[in-house]
Amino acid sequence: YPASDGSSSRTRIGKIVRLIDVTHAVELIPIYGTMMDCSVSSTTSLERYDNFYLNAFSDKEWYHTLHADFA
Repeated sequence: YPASDGSSSRTRIGKIVRLIDVTHAVELIPIYGTMMDCSVSSTTSLERYDNFYLNAFSDKEWYHTLHADFA
């Protein structure tokens, strides 16, 4: 997010999650828009983009968990 003083510096926002609360790793895919910035790497993508897709197809079990009918 932009710094409150109007400068272009950015700060990573996050929170601490207890390891016992983690159930599954996920893959996040940045939403590039109309053009992708070629200077972005896997190291900087979390800082450069604000919106992401969740990769529901990373493995078969995770896909079925997300698409299960709980009715």
